[in-house]
Amino acid sequence: MLKQILAIIGIGILFGSCSMKWNKAMQMGSTLQKEFNAEVTFDSYLRLIIVPVEIEGTTYRFLFDTGAPFSISQELQNKLEYKTIAKGNIVDTDKNRTKVNYVSVDSLLIADVPFYKQTAFVADFKANPIIACMELDGIIGSNLMRHCNWLIKEDEQVLQLSNDGLPESMKDVMPIPFKVDVQYNMKMDINIGNVKASNCTVDYGSNGSLLVNKTAFKQLEENGIVKESFTEKGASSSGLLGEVRSFENKIGHVDTVQIEEVTISNVLVKSGYSNILGREVLSRYNVFIDWQNHELRLMRNNKASSAYEVFGMQVGPGNNNAVAVQAVIENSVAAQAGIHPMMEILKVNELDFTQGSNFCDYIHLMDSKPSELLLKIKDGEGVVSQVKLRKKRLGEK
Repeated sequence: MLKQILAIIGIGILFGSCSMKWNKAMQMGSTLQKEFNAEVTFDSYLRLIIVPVEIEGTTYRFLFDTGAPFSISQELQNKLEYKTIAKGNIVDTDKNRTKVNYVSVDSLLIADVPFYKQTAFVADFKANPIIACMELDGIIGSNLMRHCNWLIKEDEQVLQLSNDGLPESMKDVMPIPFKVDVQYNMKMDINIGNVKASNCTVDYGSNGSLLVNKTAFKQLEENGIVKESFTEKGASSSGLLGEVRSFENKIGHVDTVQIEEVTISNVLVKSGYSNILGREVLSRYNVFIDWQNHELRLMRNNKASSAYEVFGMQVGPGNNNAVAVQAVIENSVAAQAGIHPMMEILKVNELDFTQGSNFCDYIHLMDSKPSELLLKIKDGEGVVSQVKLRKKRLGEK
């Protein structure tokens, strides 16, 4: 279900008349602390990293997202009233765009490390219903991250912040160079057989696997690298701005992908607008982000590779607080059970949406990674039926 949402949050920047002012604002900020090496425990929700951030004595929930600039919620801005230093536009991963204000956050603490005068855009985190359920207060974004080095210890669920060079555990790991764009997103090329996904964003704000543009995916099919592909049709509101859009994407498996000297096996690839490496792949490694040298180091951890078992459908809020099917993957267990977009879900497992359960209850259920769903659904003609789904890998009989 949510495994098909490959980029819950991912922000691109569109420059307008005030682009120079925005560009200068993004370069602001510092840590000031000369030497530090600190750790903070993070939570994982919907396969995304949630980090406690302290601002003016209060602890808030921030998403760790290498594919977006630093951001705070509109509610947090209303409370703290930071000074607006620039105005501009953003475009999310669904190509929706909106005007935003950029503010200067005076100070914040992550693992007791202080960050000063950080530029943040003010976002409506309630626009997308999935993000609203996450109850985020902000995003730890790439323009803030660049001020120090980060070690993501997936096997311990710990973030380590430092400015003292390479950790001992990473000294024998080959470095992978990365480039940065104007908002400090990390970019690198990924080879899938003889197909190159150029300028792929290393995106901890994506809870999916590997997203490539439609041209690259077609090449993967034509070259037989993706031996069997599946079409996903419907609508979704997976971008930050939450606008529901119709889409048709393709999904397939590849045996390996190559990043410099690192070979990654068993990767799910999905077509989309751009090239994004998401946390499903990244979480297989403890990752060191070396901002001093613009290098990434990936050390395999003890997490098992994903079996990519799915129900084969995306679900979103319907009319009058209902919950509805938004998209279905062909030949998935959902499609085989006769489920299609626009069907209303009345019940799922212990949740009864006719008796007070809501969409966020459903999101919390999916975060618990159930292997089975017992659905009570209603089609467009009002016919009610009961369906039991068990997760399977796409193409599995």
